[in-house]
Amino acid sequence: MPLFKKSSLSPRISQHNQSVKRIRGSSMTEVLIASIGFILFTLGATQVALNYKAKALVNSATFQAARIGAMNHGQKDSMEGELGNQLMMLYGSTLEQVDMQRSIRKARVDLAKPVMPGPPVWGWFEN
Repeated sequence: MPLFKKSSLSPRISQHNQSVKRIRGSSMTEVLIASIGFILFTLGATQVALNYKAKALVNSATFQAARIGAMNHGQKDSMEGELGNQLMMLYGSTLEQVDMQRSIRKARVDLAKPVMPGPPVWGWFEN
């Protein structure tokens, strides 16, 4: 004869233990899903910051080139030279003399390239 009488709560407790076993490991899945979202958000925010930095650099370079052009009576060569000097930060990665000269040359070459024309407008052609 058992010393303690079985209570009527024991089936509920065993059912509770079974449901806890089914839930086990769900926190790892939740952390994985949340971390993927967090990583995507962080990378997106970084990309927005880099795009804003590039936009600010191009704006500053064009304003500086316009100032130099205004001081030199609108000479195109001085404006292109200053724009190349200002945009060299987009092309270079170090402050070494050789890398800076290569960056300036590359920026000036990219400025000298002609821009591709847009798509043709139907019914209108240039002669």
